[in-house]
Amino acid sequence: MLKQWFQRIRQHLLQSQAQKPVPEIPAEAELILYKFDACPFCRRVMKKVKELQLNIEYKDTKNSPQNRQDLYQIGGKTQVPCLLINGQPLYESKDINHALQIYADRLSSPSKSA
Repeated sequence: MLKQWFQRIRQHLLQSQAQKPVPEIPAEAELILYKFDACPFCRRVMKKVKELQLNIEYKDTKNSPQNRQDLYQIGGKTQVPCLLINGQPLYESKDINHALQIYADRLSSPSKSA
């Protein structure tokens, strides 16, 4: 019975994650990544940023109490990684990496409207 309960919870989580829209990052967006180096999820995002050769400002919340406080003021929590997109927080490394990939793809492909 417990196994069935876990399976239902897992299925619900997978469905809710699959339906969660990732915000579109505007071409001229100000991007700031709040992170700390020992966090494996932060490292995953930093690896993606490097792979995509994006210019993103990093703010370390482990070594800077001010950065941690700023992050709390912005989003109400100190969870990292957090990508600020023009001041709007995006959490969860998978969501951040997905949004960054779409952003990089749009930047690297010629505009269809031009």
